[in-house]
Amino acid sequence: MQYERTEIMQLRKGGKVSVENESSSSNADLERRISAIEALLRTRPEAARTENPYWILEGIQERAEGAGEVHYAGVFRADEDRAVEWQYGLAVSSLTDLTWGDFAPSVTALAHPVRLEILKELLVTPKTVAELAAQDAYGTTGQIYHHVNKLESAGWLSPTGQGRHSVPAARVIPVLALMTILATP
Repeated sequence: MQYERTEIMQLRKGGKVSVENESSSSNADLERRISAIEALLRTRPEAARTENPYWILEGIQERAEGAGEVHYAGVFRADEDRAVEWQYGLAVSSLTDLTWGDFAPSVTALAHPVRLEILKELLVTPKTVAELAAQDAYGTTGQIYHHVNKLESAGWLSPTGQGRHSVPAARVIPVLALMTILATP
């Protein structure tokens, strides 16, 4: 709905909600409206930082040929030492020509809630299995090794030295894009 996007964009740009010009003078009504806007900000993706919330889509439309294209991109800044900028795209015809079943091992490696949480944990800071086990959130050391091995064999994690594991740079934005897809209402 356009109204919701406009409200989100105004708040994200640092705009203030003016109560002086509101048609309703009821404080309860104003509080209800502000609560609704805050709920939208918690549950919807952040609105585009430009006047046009469809700038990505329009860019793809300008260059897409044939049946179309699908792209994903992102910027991830964990800290000063780890930043990833990534974009990837394929023509729809290329995607439909692939044998999707070939991707089952990669998807299967992600099909466990603990593995997804381990990915999230290792996205920012490489850690050892012992460091993960010390958090009491991922199971026993043996279970964590099992999960880490599954993720490494599918390419979602890689060893970084000194027994540490991390999400490789080439998988950071794909992991975040996948989670964005899954978080879509």
